[in-house]
Amino acid sequence: MVASAVGCHTGVLVGSTSHRLALRAHLCACMPRHVHEPYSAEDDAFLWAHQDDIDVVAEALGRGTKSCTSRLERLRNPRSEGYQRLFGDDDEPLKSGGLRPARDCLQRIKHDPLLSAKDFVVGYRDRFEATLRRVPFDAPNRSVRGNERQMVLALPEHRIESFWFKSRLVWHKRLRIDDIFGSRGGLRIHQVVNDYVGWERETSRRLGQARRRAWVALGSSKTADHTLLAFKKELMDVRDGRTSVEAFVDVSLSDDFFGVDGNGNEAAAVAERGETVQTQLVAWERSAAASVAARSIEDSVFESRMIEGGRRTGSVLSLQVPSPVVVDLVRTLPDSHVDLRDALVAALQDRLACYMCQPGHPANNIEH
Repeated sequence: MVASAVGCHTGVLVGSTSHRLALRAHLCACMPRHVHEPYSAEDDAFLWAHQDDIDVVAEALGRGTKSCTSRLERLRNPRSEGYQRLFGDDDEPLKSGGLRPARDCLQRIKHDPLLSAKDFVVGYRDRFEATLRRVPFDAPNRSVRGNERQMVLALPEHRIESFWFKSRLVWHKRLRIDDIFGSRGGLRIHQVVNDYVGWERETSRRLGQARRRAWVALGSSKTADHTLLAFKKELMDVRDGRTSVEAFVDVSLSDDFFGVDGNGNEAAAVAERGETVQTQLVAWERSAAASVAARSIEDSVFESRMIEGGRRTGSVLSLQVPSPVVVDLVRTLPDSHVDLRDALVAALQDRLACYMCQPGHPANNIEH
């Protein structure tokens, strides 16, 4: 009996010890692996990209759910180290590198608490048509198969071509433009947002100058107004695919519009007043600056910059040789038509370069 009792008691002790060891091993296995380790940049990026599935993310990162939830709150604070490491510090110098992919732009716009998704538009290639389509960032998904309810998030990444903040192009795959992260030496998105009003004013100024040049080149009369309207119709036709780029160039450089040199009668009209095209542009710039100054707008707004393909070059417009009138006018096409704008400018420049290379052109008669 005693032996039996001792054996039974020993069995209970042995059983309890084994149970405790097994329970301890189970708890250790269930405990998050990295619970006491700081979050790395890769951890933050993964957590931010999959924050809608916090339980799954916590398990994948080897951390607790509360820890991941707390970390997300820190990542939403623009002053936190995690936010600045994830999205970039606007005070850091910009570095040129590889283009940040579209998926990063999507996540940034979706989750950055300082941005509003309704201010963004996404350009993508249709599966069956060659044209670029534009869709608001927050548009519902009605055409792409799958469970994703938001259109831009349902799109395959390789079909995404561009992003706009309101009317301004901020990311373009083909042109290697990145004004969201500044990965190509461009701006960062918060700079774009803060400077948007100034950018609109500068865009309006360039459009006004281009129209004034075109009006002078076409005769400075009511006839010029009708001709400009006809030119606008030609632009709409090529935009809508009713006219080819080559046909548009033929018409634009015909005598009905801007002639073979793309300048129409600008030089002759300006010469009648004893001026040159360059001095006329400077006068227009000063007039525009005075008008803007009267409305108490910052000096930076009326800096005059030459625009190459719709992008900033930073060079101040002074007595530089201006672009042909027709090229200057086409460059004012909005960023929503950036691909068409670039194609038209390139085609016009190629045709004008061929014209200037002809033996009879004045540029080739200069004695060296």
